[in-house]
Amino acid sequence: MRPHPIVAEDADQRASMMLDLIEMMCLDSEISEPQLRLCQIFGVSMGYSDSGIETMINSSVELLEAGKSVEEVHIFIKNSN
Repeated sequence: MRPHPIVAEDADQRASMMLDLIEMMCLDSEISEPQLRLCQIFGVSMGYSDSGIETMINSSVELLEAGKSVEEVHIFIKNSN
């Protein structure tokens, strides 16, 4: 199944949408495989690389858990792909 593209106005908005998804996935402090897979599908539909999306998501989660600011994680996501 190929997801339909989600069009963002620019890289900033795309990174913000991806960060929102990652933060929602982390709300219950336990990330399940189905949650991770859905986040990956949405990320790819926004134009992130299929081969790098899992690494980007996991790294973003690690940054958030390490206490990095939302702005720092946003910049990391924006520079990923």
